[in-house]
Amino acid sequence: MIRDDTQPKPRKAPADGAKDFLLHEYQSLYALHQHAKDVGETRLNFYITFAAALGSVLIATQQFIRSDIHLWLLIAGLAVIMCLGFITFRKMLQRRVATILYRRRLGRVRAWFAFHYPEILPGLPYAIGREIPMDWGKYKLGSSAFSVAFLNTILVIVLVFIILLNSFGLTAVWWSIPASGIVGAATWWFHLVWKDRWLRAAEMQDRQEMADLDTAP
Repeated sequence: MIRDDTQPKPRKAPADGAKDFLLHEYQSLYALHQHAKDVGETRLNFYITFAAALGSVLIATQQFIRSDIHLWLLIAGLAVIMCLGFITFRKMLQRRVATILYRRRLGRVRAWFAFHYPEILPGLPYAIGREIPMDWGKYKLGSSAFSVAFLNTILVIVLVFIILLNSFGLTAVWWSIPASGIVGAATWWFHLVWKDRWLRAAEMQDRQEMADLDTAP
């Protein structure tokens, strides 16, 4: 008799209520996953809107305030926007890690259903058991995070240039521009290092949690 390997292999029947419980878990995780993605876009839009609004106010009030006072207001405004930018970038890191963890947990639930109900395999939209890497996908930094990091770098360059120009006068333009560029490059490198360390720590913690879950009685 020829063995037919195309037929699904018998599986141990899941415990009563396990299917409904995991379906509820899957729906909850999916909702959290979508929320994490939406929050990232909202934070990016708020950051850009706030920076544009504050910049517009500083430009509009230039003719009504003394030049020396307006200069310090400009420096303070740029510093505030820059601080908000670093906070936003940190939130982007949290959002990316959360998104990956939710997708990994969703994949784990899908694998459970595929194991106990192999007849659903042909209808799945994508393969199961594929580990989602802790990275930014097809983008090196991530689309939203890239925008925040880029704006932060530009703000740092402008802020440093204004401070140097105000401190040393117009004669310092020739070296203030490259100095500001160097600080900007360091700022960009700082964002990359920050991102790599954050994702590496999240990966280690997730692997430990998954190992603890797999060895649980």
